[in-house]
Order: sequence, then C-alpha cells, then structure tokens
Amino acid sequence: MTKIKRILIIDDNEIDAYITNRVIKEYNGNIKTKIIYQPIEALQYLKTILDFERSEKSSFVPQLILLDLNMPQLDGFQLLDELMLSQHFANNPIPIYMLSSSCSSLDIEKSLEKVLCRGFISKHIDKSKLGNIIAYEQSSEKDKTGLVNSGKKVI
Repeated sequence: MTKIKRILIIDDNEIDAYITNRVIKEYNGNIKTKIIYQPIEALQYLKTILDFERSEKSSFVPQLILLDLNMPQLDGFQLLDELMLSQHFANNPIPIYMLSSSCSSLDIEKSLEKVLCRGFISKHIDKSKLGNIIAYEQSSEKDKTGLVNSGKKVI
C-alpha cells in the first residue's frame, strides 16, 4: 500500500486551486501539495521531473494529480494527450483525476475515455470525495491496471 504524500493541483483559477488545497490540508495536513496555475507550465514541469528517477529527492514528484478541465492555452484533455506522448509517463502514469464545474455529460464521457484519467470530480472537491480517491489509490486491492471497473468513475 502506497501512502499518498504529494498531490499536484493544476488549475488556472486561483480561488478554485486555493479551495482544493485547503480541502487537502484539512483532510490530512501531512500531505504536501504543489499548485501550478498554467497548464503549459504544468506540462513542462511533469515532463522535466519524469526525465529523472521518481526517487529523486530534490523534486516534488506527485503521487496524485488533480487536473482542471477548462483552462486557457491547453485544456485538461489536451494536457492528457500531451502526457500520453511521453513514453515515460505512459509507462509509469501518475493517477490523474479531472476536476470541473462542468456538468456536461459530454465532458464527463470524454474525460473517462482518456487513458490517463482515473475519474471525473465535480467541483468543488470536498473531504469525502478526496477521501474516496485517496482510499482507492492507497488500496492494495486494485486490479493490475490500477483501475476500478475499468477505472472510470464520477465522483
């Protein structure tokens, strides 16, 4: 069982990112977080840290990513597509959950179709939703793909 100790929040909205970060800290103050507001910066950051071994202590290597869907320059879907092009990330994916205030069934379906997306979370995340995600990700009972019922769930 791997304990979740580091969560990356990718969200262009500072208030939403603050709320997400606050919920994480209220859930467990020992979880370290990093917020990146610009999707292109997040993509560069992830590509850079994945070029090094995950055990590298000098970098914040997330064990879970909470990704906003609607962002300028590069939306959550496009960011996932770019990460899929990284062979290292595709072979060693970090669990990613899409966050969105969208209730569109098309957005939800498209999110769940993405290979790297473990689930769709309606904003705003709360301690219950976060707890469900963390409990699942820390579970030793996941199947070999790391996914529940093919991995896709709406939270």
